[in-house]
Amino acid sequence: YSEALIAITGEDPRRAASEMTDEELGLLFEEMRSLFERVDAAPTPHVVRRDDQVHTVLPVTLVEQAGDVTEPFETFNEAVDAYFAEGLAEAEAEDISGEFMGRVDKLRHQAEQQRRAAEAYEAEISVNQRRGDLIYANFQHCEAVLRDLLEAKEALGWKEVERRVADTDLVGEINTYDGYVVVPLTAGEGEPEGVKLRFNLTVPENAEFYYTRAKRAREKSAGAVDALRDTEERLEKAESAARKAEEEGVAMVEEAVTGRTRQRRTRHHWFERYRWTFATDGSVIVGGKDASSNERVVKKYLKDRDRYCHADFHGAPSVVVKDQGEGVSEEALEQGCALAAVYSRAWSSGRASADAYWVLPEQVSKTPQSGEFVPKGAFIVRGRRNYVKDIPMRAAVGLVEHEGDVMV
Repeated sequence: YSEALIAITGEDPRRAASEMTDEELGLLFEEMRSLFERVDAAPTPHVVRRDDQVHTVLPVTLVEQAGDVTEPFETFNEAVDAYFAEGLAEAEAEDISGEFMGRVDKLRHQAEQQRRAAEAYEAEISVNQRRGDLIYANFQHCEAVLRDLLEAKEALGWKEVERRVADTDLVGEINTYDGYVVVPLTAGEGEPEGVKLRFNLTVPENAEFYYTRAKRAREKSAGAVDALRDTEERLEKAESAARKAEEEGVAMVEEAVTGRTRQRRTRHHWFERYRWTFATDGSVIVGGKDASSNERVVKKYLKDRDRYCHADFHGAPSVVVKDQGEGVSEEALEQGCALAAVYSRAWSSGRASADAYWVLPEQVSKTPQSGEFVPKGAFIVRGRRNYVKDIPMRAAVGLVEHEGDVMV
């Protein structure tokens, strides 16, 4: 979407935001707002195919690439269903060797990084070794430069020294703040190289400074070379395993791609009537969509070992985290609170984060005290609330498999 917005406005995608004018930023903002309005008011859901494969699914038309083929749908849900149904067939083909090739790609990337690191260390060794050698090759000259500059500084001050030195080619730069002078040095007939000499060090100490840096780089280089050698050995084994997997799986891939037909599910699970998701540990998390379903979720599905979640916003859904027989995990509780938060008014109000809490079933009641009124879909929570703070307003739609069914 960001690339499409930039293409619409004609901006250079490589420009930093800090370089853009207020007018350019305003135009980008208006296009972004226009895009959001189109998604809400005039959607044109469709699937985009590129190179004979499903490429993406979009709620509105964006900038198309030459050769893209679009297939329109009545609703975005239908477009998403078609996208994932066709994509699953293609994914089956890729999954056979995908794990192996992913490992190969990771090792190749790792080897390339280690190779570059080793080369960088070698360059650092060469530069620092050469600079130390240049100092010793020009020992008396370096000693005279440091001595003369320090004596001149005592007599004239740094500003006058800098002014006078600027008219000569004896030094390339004086930095009195950081305390060094850059002196052009050469060995033999080579081109002069500017070498920093620090005022607070003697000539041998200046040379030793560079030799120490070269030594440290040499130690790091040895470690990088050893790591690279180990990575290359693992890469060779991974490439061999990937080739074998591809050879053994090619027939299976063809059958998976050509023999797959989309089938419509005939059964639905109880939680699909509500807001729902699965926790990382497999626990079912279910929440109400309105006042009536809030009532049903709590009265029908909140059992003794389950947990109740709610966000700190009026009208937020009542959420139940179901126990799978081993107790409700901390992770499942956090994810239940996240579901309660993202479906609350925190989302529509544009907040970046929100707080939610969980309690035990016995803390949730429809029985008011004297003078209290409990509207439909609302519940009274008594006792200590266990808060999950600063829940990011993030949600995603994806495929999940449950009891043999694939659901969105």
